[in-house]
Amino acid sequence: MITIAKFAAAAALVLGASLLLTGGFARYKSWRSLSPAHVLTATQWYIANRARQANDVTAVCVYVLDCSDDRARLAIVPAPDQYDFRALRQLIWVRRFKGRCQGYTANLGLHILRRPDNDRYAGSDQAIWSFNNDRFIPSSGNWSGGAFSEEPWERCTIDRAAYEVQGSQLVGKGN
Repeated sequence: MITIAKFAAAAALVLGASLLLTGGFARYKSWRSLSPAHVLTATQWYIANRARQANDVTAVCVYVLDCSDDRARLAIVPAPDQYDFRALRQLIWVRRFKGRCQGYTANLGLHILRRPDNDRYAGSDQAIWSFNNDRFIPSSGNWSGGAFSEEPWERCTIDRAAYEVQGSQLVGKGN
C-alpha cells in the first residue's frame, strides 16, 4: 500500500525530472533568485558584455512589471535595493500561470543612458530579463529579442536612473 509520504516523494521526483528535462528548473531557479543583488550583478554583466561601447554608458534605469491597470507594462524602479522582489516574483507567477496581466511586455528590463553625443548603439540600450539565461539580453538584435514594454512606459532619465556609472562600476543612486 502506498503511503502519503511515498506518494509525495514520487510526485516530487516526477516533477523534478520533468523540470530538469524541459529546462524548467533553470527558469524556475532564475525566477526564484530575483533580488536586488542579483539584478545589480546581471546589470553589471550586461553593460560589460552586451552593451556596445560600454565606456559611453552614464546611467541605467531598472524597470519591473506593473499590472496596476490589468495590462502589462514596465515601470521604473528608482531604487531596486528598496523594491519588493518577492511581490514581483508573485506577480510574474500569476501572469504566467493564471493568465492575468497580459501584454507584450517583459517582466524586468533595463534602459541604458549614454553620453548625449553617442546614440550609435541604441540597439543594445534596452534589455529584457531572460529566465533561460538568468540575465538581461538585448530586446532587439540577432538571437535575442522580445517586447520591452507596451505603451505607455516612462522613458529613462538621469533623475530616475537606479544606477550611475562611476569609473567602471555601477553605483546605486538611492533615489
